[in-house]
Parts: sequence; C-alpha cells; structure tokens
Amino acid sequence: MKKAYLVFTTINVPKIAEQFCSNFEKFGHENDVGIIIIGDRKSPDKASFDICNRLQNQGFDIEYFDIEKQERWLKDYPEFKKIIPYNSDNRRNIGFLIALERGCEFIISVDDDNYPQRDIDFFKYHSIVGTKQIIPTIRTNSNWFNVCDLLEKSPNQRIYPRGYPYNKRWEDTSITKEKKEVNVMLNQGLWLGDPDVDSITRINRDVKITEFIDEQIALEIGVWSPINTQNTSIHVDILPAFYFVLMNERVDGMIIDRYGDIWAGLFTKKIMDSLNYHASFGNPIVNHVRNKHSLFEDLKQELGCIIYTDLLVDILEGIELEGKNALELYANLSDQLLQHVSTDKRFSGDFRSYLEKLNHAQMVWLETIEDIKSCSHF
Repeated sequence: MKKAYLVFTTINVPKIAEQFCSNFEKFGHENDVGIIIIGDRKSPDKASFDICNRLQNQGFDIEYFDIEKQERWLKDYPEFKKIIPYNSDNRRNIGFLIALERGCEFIISVDDDNYPQRDIDFFKYHSIVGTKQIIPTIRTNSNWFNVCDLLEKSPNQRIYPRGYPYNKRWEDTSITKEKKEVNVMLNQGLWLGDPDVDSITRINRDVKITEFIDEQIALEIGVWSPINTQNTSIHVDILPAFYFVLMNERVDGMIIDRYGDIWAGLFTKKIMDSLNYHASFGNPIVNHVRNKHSLFEDLKQELGCIIYTDLLVDILEGIELEGKNALELYANLSDQLLQHVSTDKRFSGDFRSYLEKLNHAQMVWLETIEDIKSCSHF
C-alpha cells in the first residue's frame, strides 16, 4: 500500500507529472507515493498516456484515467456516476475515491499548474498529515486568518485568498500565536507566482508572490481560512468531508461555479473542528504558473459563489454538528445546511433548489465511500 496518492484533473498534457516524479525520486519517495491523473472530454489522451507510460517504465506508480477508463471504474458505483458531470473539475472526486480504494494514509490534491520546487522535499512536508506536531497555532479575535499574510507580495499589497468572506475582509484583526501539540489531518501548501485569489482581486490587483516569509502554522479550533484543492493533503479519515462540491448550476441568473473546492474546504474545516483535528498551512511551497484565463468569464462564474459564501459561513459558524466520525458529521452538516437554507429568507428559491441537489449528491458520495470501505482491506 502506498503512503499517499497525488491526484489531479487536467484537460492539458500532464507535464507536471514528470516534475513531481523527479521530486519524489530526488528525495527518495518514489515508492511512497503514486499518481492518479483524471482526464476529461477535452483532455489530450494520447499525449497523457505517453507521459504516464514513459514514467511507468522508469518505475513510477502513475496512471492516467481517460473517460473510458473512468467509465469502467464507475460501473461498480452507478449512483455515483450519475452525479459526476463531464467537463468539470468535479471529476477530481473520482481520483479521490480510486486512491481510497487502492489504500493509502493520505491524499495530496494539486492543480495541473502547480509545480514542485526543485530543492524542496514536496512529499516530506505533506507527510505531517496524520501526525501530531508541535507547531505555532493561530487564534484571532475575528476567528478568521488571512494566510496570504504569510507571503511576500510584489507589489506589497494586502490580498485575501479566494473564498475569504468579503464581510470579514479589511477588519482590524488581533492575532495570537501559541506553540502547542496538534493533530494535523490536513495540510495546505502555499504558492509562489500567482496566488489563489478570486477574479475580483485579479481584475483590480496584479500581485505576484515572491517568498514564503513566515513559518508553518496551524489554525486553532474555531479559526477559519479558505482551503482549496491546490497543493492540499488530507488524511483518508477526513476524506468524507472533502467532497469537491457539485457546481455549474444556474442560481439567480448566475452560474454557481469555480468554488467547489472552497466550499469543500469550509465544510471540511467545520468537521475537523468537531473532531478536534487541525489544519496546517505553509510548506511545501509550489510554483503556481496559472493557466490562461479570461478574468471576466471567471467573474461571471464566481460572483454567485462569492455572494453566497458570506451567507454559508454565517450558518457554518453558528451550527453544532452531531456525529462520531467525518462521515456521520458530513451527513449531519449537509442536512442542517439544507434545513437552514429552506427557512432563511436571505436565500433564494433557486439556491434552495441547488442545495437540495447538492444534498443528494453529498449523500451519494458518502454511500459510495461506505461501499468502497466495505470492499477494501485497509
């Protein structure tokens, strides 16, 4: 059994796989981690298979799943297949479940434009997941922490990570830091180059990240920061909470999209708090060489999520969850969100309908995890 699997989706030639394999080999981790690449309808299948075959011949555990291979795997999980759209980064969920089925301690999720730094042991820093660490732990008076403050920017301007609620920004925040032992179950590596910020920020501020200027930190229970699927590792015990949220729905005349990972991160942090687990931030740093985007098209897809993130956070901060593990807690969270949204007049009928569909997808996700666990030997 591998200690971890690296998972990513792509519609491009997965050249980053070569750099990750080089990094694993350089630091002696080629037998510790496998790579699962999930393609889509637009993916260059032949070039992707060629890269993976070449790396397999060099001894690396790497596999590319085109749509045909995904469909074969999904035959055992027909209800799950129904909730996975094409042409969507939601298909990352397939990779997560394949990793779970194969058996591992934790999963590392990256985007196809995240590149490991040559001289940084990428796997070592993520392998703190599932261990107890003595680490500086952050508490704030607002219960929110801006991880971009750990980074040096050029020009030197304050920015917030994608998913940071707008009604929490620009507040005077007092921060206390205490070194303590915590149980790290999720680790978010940060980035050089392009930061993970929303389209509103990108349109207004052309900021690059030049250096990680602080130290590895953890968030105290009850302290929040956005969590994405870029350079993020999660222990398999928490995977039920890390469902990449179903998106690409029309709500209030807008498309709800591009926040599937952000909402997954919010739900995961709530559940980790309930289990007294901690999320850490900092290393390993990757180079984020952002793929070409139309910022205005991004804004069209993000705006609805930006608006509703503030409202969802308000609910998440106030509810108490019931359950003994991540699976039970996630089911309870999904049901409670649906109940709150159904009676809260701040949410439109469109959003309620969307959340009903999401609730169904979340339950299918949990049932599929239960099916996989019942058939696996780990």
